[in-house]
Amino acid sequence: MDELFLIEKQLGEVTAVVSLTFSKEENTRGDEKSTVYEEFPVSEKPEEAKKILGNGEDDDDEAEAEAAVVEDEGEEGKKPKFNPKDFQWTVTNGCPKNLLTVFSDVKNINALPDLREATSYSERTGDAVTQSLDDFCGRVVEETSSRNLYLQVLFAGQ
Repeated sequence: MDELFLIEKQLGEVTAVVSLTFSKEENTRGDEKSTVYEEFPVSEKPEEAKKILGNGEDDDDEAEAEAAVVEDEGEEGKKPKFNPKDFQWTVTNGCPKNLLTVFSDVKNINALPDLREATSYSERTGDAVTQSLDDFCGRVVEETSSRNLYLQVLFAGQ
């Protein structure tokens, strides 16, 4: 995904992508069955150690206790400490995404995925590549809507 952002930063918006491939890319965007959520271990809160004050023998202990009370009162106006367990997180580290999924994530509802068999262009591989690229370029030039085309041409395995 970072590579797509870098390309758009350096060259401008990517409005269309063509993929000439032997294996079909699946769009897993928004697919709940492929989404894995982070599971946090349940940890028990440690007991807070309470400081027992002396019998008034030491004035320093009383001064520290009063300072601690003042600090506690000052913390009431602060934001609560961030706890990641309060949110639902997806596991994405080490989970690769294909170009179709990345493109669909970036372009959202404007992405227009299109899958075509290479044989619909020609029986010969070389001619199919040429004709599919001609078709792709023609569709990009003629496109008047704000949709972003992702054309996937699937070739049969050799």
